[in-house]
Amino acid sequence: MCSVRRSRTCKSAVFVALGSAIFLGTPTQAEDMTAGIVAERMNPQQFSAYVAGIVEGLVHADAANDDADCIYAWFYDSENRLGQVEATFAHYRDHFPGAVVAAMVRKECGP
Repeated sequence: MCSVRRSRTCKSAVFVALGSAIFLGTPTQAEDMTAGIVAERMNPQQFSAYVAGIVEGLVHADAANDDADCIYAWFYDSENRLGQVEATFAHYRDHFPGAVVAAMVRKECGP
């Protein structure tokens, strides 16, 4: 459940979930939205937009801190960032995509 303190994070999670439903459709069986599923089922344009949405959600969730510039630079200033994200998704295929990207950002920009 979302608390008032975590309202930005909750809003970001809702946007990512809605975007996921648009790109992946509604599965006939319950299925976790994992990094492996995202990497396998999205075409390059969908994957790029999806990861950019995660990045925007992380920036929005962290708006009170000064990490926005670092997060944007991490994603937009790298020539092969999407390739790195895709490779990381393949390695951590059973994890949630937002958690994988958040960990990658945290490694570069700090907690």
